[in-house]
Amino acid sequence: MKRREFFGAMGVVTAATALPLSLQAEECGEELPVTNVIGNNHGHSLDLDIKKVLQLLRETNDSCPVELDIQGESGHPHSILLSHQNLLQLLVRGKIEEVSSNVAGHTHDVSIALAV
Repeated sequence: MKRREFFGAMGVVTAATALPLSLQAEECGEELPVTNVIGNNHGHSLDLDIKKVLQLLRETNDSCPVELDIQGESGHPHSILLSHQNLLQLLVRGKIEEVSSNVAGHTHDVSIALAV
């Protein structure tokens, strides 16, 4: 299912108005995967799906971003910060790019996208 079909199935015009309809996302969510690519990766991973994106969107506001762990199987931690605006942009535009925290002298570019 494509992003436009997902939001159409939810009966909304914009992603922002989809928030109260998260129960419908439970039904459609598995058909709209969220993919991610972590640059210069050595064991890091990000566990994120559309249901989690909608949950995080409800939990954030402009002054309080969420921190997501991307340590995965790596021997050292990294995280990314996603603001309310980042999450809205992911739903509306289908893709965001962020830079991880600086640990052990390096960062990672993280691309998150709704599969189309």
